[in-house]
Amino acid sequence: MTENVPRSFPTNSVAKEDLLYCRPDLGQEIEALAESDIERIANKVGDALQENYWTALGIVLANYLQVHEINDIDIEDDPGPSLP
Repeated sequence: MTENVPRSFPTNSVAKEDLLYCRPDLGQEIEALAESDIERIANKVGDALQENYWTALGIVLANYLQVHEINDIDIEDDPGPSLP
């Protein structure tokens, strides 16, 4: 493994087992899904989670690094340097 290659952890990975766990009553319909159907479902889930992902990432990172969390209010309250 190359050390300088950035690693990414996907947030929109979905398997048939996930769908079956979520909706066991739709087992027959889920089993009939093609890989392309599952990929479309995964992409829609990823889109829906995108905003919450960044919020959660900021919270977890701040907690992990034991620093103050920055949010939109903090950024908006900072007037920045005053212009002459």
